[in-house]
Amino acid sequence: MESKLKILMLIEENPFVQSNAPSNRFLTLAQGLAEMGLNNDLLFINGYRPKNEKVLFKASGIYNSINYKYLFYLDFSNFITRNVIRRLLPRKIVVNRISRIIIDGKYDYVWFVTSEKVIKIGLELFKKKLNTKYIHERSEFSWIGFFGKRNHQNYLTRFLPNIDVFAIMTTTLINYYKNYTGEKTKIVHLPMTVDFSRFDGVAVNSDLNKQYIAYCGTMNIKKDGVDILINSFIKIMDDFPELYLYIAGQLLPKDDYVHLKNIVIKNKAQDRILFLGIISKEEMPGFLSNALVLAMARPQSKQAEGGFPTKLGEYLATGKPVCVTNVGEIGNYLKDNESVFMAEPDSVNSFADALKRALTDKNAVEIGHNGRNVAFEKFNKDIQKNILYNFLLQNR
Repeated sequence: MESKLKILMLIEENPFVQSNAPSNRFLTLAQGLAEMGLNNDLLFINGYRPKNEKVLFKASGIYNSINYKYLFYLDFSNFITRNVIRRLLPRKIVVNRISRIIIDGKYDYVWFVTSEKVIKIGLELFKKKLNTKYIHERSEFSWIGFFGKRNHQNYLTRFLPNIDVFAIMTTTLINYYKNYTGEKTKIVHLPMTVDFSRFDGVAVNSDLNKQYIAYCGTMNIKKDGVDILINSFIKIMDDFPELYLYIAGQLLPKDDYVHLKNIVIKNKAQDRILFLGIISKEEMPGFLSNALVLAMARPQSKQAEGGFPTKLGEYLATGKPVCVTNVGEIGNYLKDNESVFMAEPDSVNSFADALKRALTDKNAVEIGHNGRNVAFEKFNKDIQKNILYNFLLQNR
């Protein structure tokens, strides 16, 4: 009988206590592999960040069928303490402890997430010539997530050529990364993943009892076009006097958030457009599923060209009508007036029209269901986990 694959996944922070696109993408893949019977162990390189994390997770354990362990049983919740600890723990100590875990665990693969700290650890592990293979996954261009030209260059020229299995979200990114991978690197196309179970049997949220359009994500204007969304809503809100726009997510970058607030104030829309701040991972399915329409006005950019927004997958999973701009590879999967309400990027008028159509089209409910069907066929975690599992088996 063939032995089970063993994977050690290196990540800085505990993804079970976060709700953001990278964490959600990572967890759908990690949990999917665990469901396939793989032995995946998550190793958290940093200590505890939220105050209650230490109480909830201890030093090690099992969460959602995944074994996890903290490399160091330390409290990182305080900024000053965190920086003192980091100075007292040179990278050499960190790398040596991780390499010992890899050797003792006899792992088939070591998985590196995208963070500067993890990449630097990877570069040191490569030098040790350990008896394992290395996995990496990307859903954006290489320069996103790196600070400094040298770190980015090391990533392209020293890190990527040592990767054995490279899972990449879009064909645009595959063509880009092929310029930097080594001869041994095996690439698998792994489109965006959605855990549909999060949206099964979602209860009505009594705290959000108004009719609303929902957005979740950053306040980043350049990346997510929240200003276009707000101005589009302002353009149609007099036609829908009972309708609100609820914007969920961390109120950062600060300058962008201030700019967005000023747009709202200037147009006297404070009572109709509400910034909710961070919504927990547990509350997010209800927030999205109780909306009339879900909206994302991502502008045209180099980043949008290569990526595929994870939040769009979650929008579609609700079965509600979705308004989205036609950027990147979105149009390869979704069609206007069939599975979504599509708008041209960088156009307030076009996005306002998409919102109005989503709110008035007699087929809007059916279009929302069609969008969910597309996501279920193309982005379902259960499909992606099979693709990745079989690929890892073939290349072990």
